[in-house]
Amino acid sequence: MNYKLIKSLLDVAVGTKKAIPADFELKLEDVDIESALRDQLKELATNYTQYCRNRYDIFDLLQESFDEVLPNKVNAIFSAFAEVQNYKQGDRPIFKVGANKRRGKQFVTRVALSGVYETFRLDSTEFEVPTAAVGGAGIIDFERYLDGFESIMDLYDIILEGIVDHIYKLIQEALLASWSEAGRPAANKLTFSSFDPDAMLEAVNTVAAYGAPIIFCAPQFAAKMSNFVTYSSANPNLPQADLNDIREQGYIGKFRGTPIVVLPQSFEDETNTKFTVNPRVAYIIPAGRERIVKIAFEGNTVVRDHENRDNSMEIQAYRKVG
Repeated sequence: MNYKLIKSLLDVAVGTKKAIPADFELKLEDVDIESALRDQLKELATNYTQYCRNRYDIFDLLQESFDEVLPNKVNAIFSAFAEVQNYKQGDRPIFKVGANKRRGKQFVTRVALSGVYETFRLDSTEFEVPTAAVGGAGIIDFERYLDGFESIMDLYDIILEGIVDHIYKLIQEALLASWSEAGRPAANKLTFSSFDPDAMLEAVNTVAAYGAPIIFCAPQFAAKMSNFVTYSSANPNLPQADLNDIREQGYIGKFRGTPIVVLPQSFEDETNTKFTVNPRVAYIIPAGRERIVKIAFEGNTVVRDHENRDNSMEIQAYRKVG
């Protein structure tokens, strides 16, 4: 087994390295990294005997891949408003939230040249994010595995995608739960039966007071957005830039100067009736400020197998996340 090559390919695939070591005589631009990595891993288990001999090396590589790919995938999508941290097994996932700067500004007022000023303190709050195991398992049929119709990497891809989708779901549940929080201003949450550009602009302007706003939504929501501006009874024209965006990607790229970030969409099951990301909700988040979602990964991914009585193999993987 060329463990060093597999590890190098894995590092490039997850972005922790930019190039393959020179001693392999491979150039990054000449190699399909994902295909090369899959081929190398498949060589560790071309038959059942070889799988049994290399199973722990395979699991070690898969666990390492999960540990690096999973947080990177989540961070790549939600980094604008979510803080992702990794903690060791058994450590308490503690996050620190800075003081409310806008509250501090309320203490600034007209004062005498000398005297007692009303003061404020830049306090911070710490809180713990409890974690729970998120994972999945799949079965490889023994005969189909021998015939080459099924592979461990296929299960790996499905389980990884499923865990990422579940984390998306947890994030969305947390954001939607904040809708009914006590003390949330009415101006910060608006609901309409269809897309209302005036209401969206009002919400964007409200959020702009906290920082540069970014609109996050599912592709279905983005497809309903437009930049029509009506000043009279005359029919407005759609900007040419919007028409180009719609032709190329299916939705506009900006709403009244505010960037639109489309979240990856998926289905929760094979019936294709329930979306992973609610298509009727958009989140307007101020960039560059305190990130409102905290994601904690605790410990390492655990990958293991179980052999069933019919000789099929059950591959299990889980990661603790909150």
